[in-house]
Amino acid sequence: MAGATKTDYWKPAKDKPLDEMVGAGMLNFDRTLAIREHGPATPDSPAPGNAPGNNSEENFRGGWSYNALTPLSNAVYAFELDKPASDVNVALAYHRRVDPAELRNLRTGQRTWLGLPYATRFRLELVKIDDPANPVVLATSDSDVDNVQYIHLPTLAPGRYSLAVFRYADPGHPEPWDYALAWRMDVQ
Repeated sequence: MAGATKTDYWKPAKDKPLDEMVGAGMLNFDRTLAIREHGPATPDSPAPGNAPGNNSEENFRGGWSYNALTPLSNAVYAFELDKPASDVNVALAYHRRVDPAELRNLRTGQRTWLGLPYATRFRLELVKIDDPANPVVLATSDSDVDNVQYIHLPTLAPGRYSLAVFRYADPGHPEPWDYALAWRMDVQ
């Protein structure tokens, strides 16, 4: 999703992170491969992709991470831009789980398995951290409808930034929950 190319009519639906018709945009294999080649990143360490890699996109910055969070915890990925960036895309995806449950028919006594789908909640933020005492949240994705959070910005000024992933309280599922994060942008 982070490698998707936006169409002229791309616009996220109200209270949802993605466009109703085209999702994150049109699939772009080259951009997605470049993201893959510039990862993985780990939380609380400088994110890869700050310098051009060995691919043909010299103005590309990006990377990815696969991690897990327990309830009420977060992960932060920092990066710097020395030049303005355009077409900034950040995608966070996490699985929906199906918890096992049984239902017993009181009349026949038969048991039936019911799969109960469940998804925890995550929030994604892009924060400008040039002044650590006064961080500025530039964009947030906090949809409670999907198992995806997505941020798209047409431009981003030079500076220091962080991508912050937060997991909400989840009394029914205290175990770590996996997520995948990917980002890309073109530096001018």
